[in-house]
Amino acid sequence: MADLKKLKKAAIEIFWKEKEQPRLEPIGLDPTLAPLSPIATTSPAPAPAVQPAAVPMEVDQTFYKAVEAELNKAIDPDSAEFYNQMAVINDKFPNLDEPTRYQLAFHAAQTAVKARGVTLTFAGLLKTLDRLGQVIDVEKRDFKLQNEQGYQDNLGQVRRKSQEIGEGIHARESRLQAIEKELESFIAARNAEKKKLEEERSQLISQRVVVESEINQLEQKKGEREVRFNAALDAHQRRLDQLRQNLQMNLKSVK
Repeated sequence: MADLKKLKKAAIEIFWKEKEQPRLEPIGLDPTLAPLSPIATTSPAPAPAVQPAAVPMEVDQTFYKAVEAELNKAIDPDSAEFYNQMAVINDKFPNLDEPTRYQLAFHAAQTAVKARGVTLTFAGLLKTLDRLGQVIDVEKRDFKLQNEQGYQDNLGQVRRKSQEIGEGIHARESRLQAIEKELESFIAARNAEKKKLEEERSQLISQRVVVESEINQLEQKKGEREVRFNAALDAHQRRLDQLRQNLQMNLKSVK
């Protein structure tokens, strides 16, 4: 049992511990997912950083946040301004219809970046999304390479463990087969001895029946001899009694 626990622990430890590339999931730039901190629109300011959106419950959080960090590195400040303005409007005016909220955020972002001497356009936002799509492709490729490398690095260890387990199984199967043969031989010997003992018992029982019959015969013979002997004694006794009676009758008066 201790060996099995060690093997189980070793199997758990084989998973590569280096930083894993995340799975491909939708980036957290949809402004409807979570509000971001308001960005001032009336005065020039440093380029804003897009704050992390809420991670979908069905998505692995570690992978999601890792990809999101790479996307945030690639997003330009102008597009980031739009998404942050969108988050502010979503937070303050949740009852507005979606087209109105998008348009307000777009105009607010245009005003903010204009103070920095930049023009924000619809085409520019689409171009940013194309660039982020390329980041997704790079992340996908890098993750595939790293994931495969981690797999290959640990595959040999797993296979060695599997081989050790297989050898252990083979050794125990061989021993089980040997024990089964020993048991079969032992059981066969005991069955033969059992059969012999049963036959001898049957023979002895038969002999006991014969002996008991002989005892009955002896008792019967004893009784018959006793009857014949007593009959002979009685005959002699009657003869002596008769002789005594004859003597009394015939010789009593003789002197």
